[in-house]
Amino acid sequence: VVSYEIRPEFLKLARRNLEMLGAENVELKLGDLRRDVEERDVDEFFIDMGAPWEALPMAWEALKPGGAVCVFVPSCEQVKRTVTEARRSGFGAIEVMECLVRNYLVDEKRTRPCSRMVGHTGFIIVGRKASPAGRDR
Repeated sequence: VVSYEIRPEFLKLARRNLEMLGAENVELKLGDLRRDVEERDVDEFFIDMGAPWEALPMAWEALKPGGAVCVFVPSCEQVKRTVTEARRSGFGAIEVMECLVRNYLVDEKRTRPCSRMVGHTGFIIVGRKASPAGRDR
């Protein structure tokens, strides 16, 4: 796994979080997903940033044919713009999923949903790198 952080303080925080988790095989790099990704023929490309559509051309370049791009966004307008740009960039088989969190209370007497549910936490958008012939630009 290779992860890019644009801000040095976030890179430091990511490094600390990975150490606390004991995660291995993760390389952290300081860089911008919109232009600094060096890797090619990757299986998957994850984007979690304010304007993810700006990183889609770099995702296209980094992914192997059939590779998946996965984007997390919190708003419907970001979904619309990301999906529009993903299609324009040549990505296909695009799916949009809403993330909902429902915690459960589990003890010796019962298993049931908690009284309160967080109704919306964000959206996940997944698309596949189609053949170069299917690309508009």
